Amino acid sequence: MTFETPSNGSFDIKKAYRVAMITSASLLFSMVFYVIIVEIMALQEQAMAREASATVSFVRWLFIAVVAGIGIGIRYIRSAMLRFDSSLSVGKRVGKLFKTTILVTALCEVPAILGMMLFFIGGNRWDFYPFLFFSALLIVLYFPRFHYWTDFAGTRSSA
Repeated sequence: MTFETPSNGSFDIKKAYRVAMITSASLLFSMVFYVIIVEIMALQEQAMAREASATVSFVRWLFIAVVAGIGIGIRYIRSAMLRFDSSLSVGKRVGKLFKTTILVTALCEVPAILGMMLFFIGGNRWDFYPFLFFSALLIVLYFPRFHYWTDFAGTRSSA
């Protein structure tokens, strides 16, 4: 995806930033639906309390390891994808930043999805919430910031 227009070669960094910001905010607010689903399911299954099994414990620790890997890996993935290349035009740099932002935000949501899966497997809603909060924290940390975008694209004025 490139944000250059063929007629004059200009780009619209504000439009790309706005779309990335809306997408990131949408993913953050979609977690409210995860909470609603978990709470409704927990209320319906309250009568059928499940016992913690060795399988659930193993899956919990496996998911914790995956989430820790994601938390660490996002930083490296982001920096690898955003290596500065001076030969790229500003529009292509903005496009690269846009793709990276969407990918990183999607990866930030994975812990919440794993927490939801753990809830479905084990039936304990309190297994879900730490994963949800970690996911929300990652999204907030990697939320698109306009000053970073302008610095990366090289469009910030020197005034």
